Amino acid sequence: MLNKLVEVGNLQNLFNLEETSELNKACGHKSVRSEQMLKLKVDVTDQQEATSLLNCLNAWVQKEDIPDVSCDICNKKGKATKQLKFGKLSNYLVIQLGRFGFSIKTLKNAKFSTPISFPKTLELSEKIEYLSAKFWGKSKAFKITYNLRAFIIHNGSTPNSGHYWAYGQDKGNHWWRYEDSSVTDGAKQITEEHIEEPAKTKQPVKPKKSNPKKPVTPIKPKIVTVKIKDRVEDILKTGLDNGATPYILFYELDDASRKKLEELKLLEPIQPAPIQPAPIKPDQPNNQLQQKLAQLKISLQELKAKLQTLQGKLGELSGKLGK
Repeated sequence: MLNKLVEVGNLQNLFNLEETSELNKACGHKSVRSEQMLKLKVDVTDQQEATSLLNCLNAWVQKEDIPDVSCDICNKKGKATKQLKFGKLSNYLVIQLGRFGFSIKTLKNAKFSTPISFPKTLELSEKIEYLSAKFWGKSKAFKITYNLRAFIIHNGSTPNSGHYWAYGQDKGNHWWRYEDSSVTDGAKQITEEHIEEPAKTKQPVKPKKSNPKKPVTPIKPKIVTVKIKDRVEDILKTGLDNGATPYILFYELDDASRKKLEELKLLEPIQPAPIQPAPIKPDQPNNQLQQKLAQLKISLQELKAKLQTLQGKLGELSGKLGK
């Protein structure tokens, strides 16, 4: 979806991250490879307990030991250390929680419903090496901050089934819940009232002898309130929306961080899309053009009349010269 948006619109500098893979070899040589990406995918496993987005990001940048790596420069083989980092940041940071994969527990492809809490404000700290050394060399003097703007919830067992809904902020920073055709207040729970059925007993109950003089009191049904959707504040803390799981998170770079990164030439300024002039519809022609065409027609008619008069005079002159 994002790839299609970038193709048809001016969105390349809005969703344009760069992932840098650094490979430090035992011989001392180092190779760096960069890849453009529109979203960051962090892994979730079925062996995790409840965790946080920061822990997932920290795991993403953890160094990985790789044995028997051959160096392209000196041809020596040995152990190497691989680490992923941000080579370039974008105005919007889209994070996908990789909840679908092969389960070690069931030995099948499955969804991992691990609760993952996530913050309203995400700071890229120098303490954790989120960014490449080249980037930090210019930007480490200030904080890089992203603010949560929207997130998508999934309820189901596969990415192609189940149900999706979303939460988004308006310009006044108020949260709204978007589900199918309905829009509700994201700061409030959604509840429903249900009639609780009486518990079934194993032993039949003997009917009591009725007293015709005593009126029978009808049994009132017990009404219980059931929670359907959580508040945004609760979802951020628990990492769940009444059991359903957050799937994709949308963060926006704050204004102070954006201005500083643009000053340091580490972020391309947002370029507004060029405004295309509205085409003139055939059923609504331009009035000025119509007037000019009408004037041109009158001028052509006048010129035609003058030519006819001139032709007549030339005919009379030819006749006189012939005599």
